[in-house]
Amino acid sequence: MLRSESGTRGAPRAGRQTEFAFGEGLAGHVAVTREPLVIEDVAADPRAINATWMHEEGCVSVLCVPLLVRDRLLGVLSLLTRHRHRFGPAELESLVSFGTQAAIAIDNATLLHEARTRQGRLETLLEVSRELSRIQPLESLLGRIAEACGRLVNAEAAGFRLVERRARGRRDGGRRP
Repeated sequence: MLRSESGTRGAPRAGRQTEFAFGEGLAGHVAVTREPLVIEDVAADPRAINATWMHEEGCVSVLCVPLLVRDRLLGVLSLLTRHRHRFGPAELESLVSFGTQAAIAIDNATLLHEARTRQGRLETLLEVSRELSRIQPLESLLGRIAEACGRLVNAEAAGFRLVERRARGRRDGGRRP
């Protein structure tokens, strides 16, 4: 699935389809082939899903470039012009190279986000470990652990339900659960 994330013309959901399956639309085609796609007249291309929006925006020519890192597709960069444009070999080479650099930057940003998320989780686990090692009243301990566990998985609420131990000779026949 490809999803529109950012662009220079309007909000990502401004009157156009923003999610495409691989093979669907121009970007979906590029996702499957992993090859740049140059279209001089987008209105004449039947693969264009958002043809009405492109027409309303005055878009005429399109270049779609796959964003690849180590043969892994991260997305598709789409460039649209308001005039008929034939992308020449040098221009195409420059834009493909730019797409490669953009893909590396996106991959690095994603890795950094994942590392920070992991670091936050590890810090929370360390905090829980410290709480467990401190001697403190049970209610306080459970409250802190529940709070930390909730932060760990971004839960709105967390809590404990403990087994109630009854004294021997009560209704449970003295058996412990």
